[in-house]
Amino acid sequence: MTCDQDEHPRAVCILITRSVPGGIEVLGVSRRDDETAFGLPGGKVEPGEDDVMAAKRELRKETGLDAMIFEPIMSRPSEGPQTFITTTFRVKHFYGVVGRRKGEGLVKWMTPDVLISGPFGRYNDTLFKKMGIPLTQSCAYDVTLPLDAQKP
Repeated sequence: MTCDQDEHPRAVCILITRSVPGGIEVLGVSRRDDETAFGLPGGKVEPGEDDVMAAKRELRKETGLDAMIFEPIMSRPSEGPQTFITTTFRVKHFYGVVGRRKGEGLVKWMTPDVLISGPFGRYNDTLFKKMGIPLTQSCAYDVTLPLDAQKP
């Protein structure tokens, strides 16, 4: 699907995991303006792009990584000041060097718990449950705060 001006706004995010002793780590990126607020790499689908094109662009822009196969695993509305239809893609094979890009947030491997506590905690919690990704500790998001106000 391509993003045109008349459609609901769309966004994409990319799930990349790796096995480590004791569990699974997820590649996360911080917001540019808040290096303590982590989420999955991703962003808005630009006019004329389809979701895969946007996922490839955002992955490279935010992490320096490239990938060829983007497997769609979940699509649902995300919550916040503006609702986006967000599609999450799983990437199993990638190439490049993980690193912070100029003008972007921090990039690092982290436990899923960090992303549950971040600005898109509910979305990530749903995603991790769907994918069978276990949490490493008891960690819950604060449901009394708006999603964009939550901090880890």
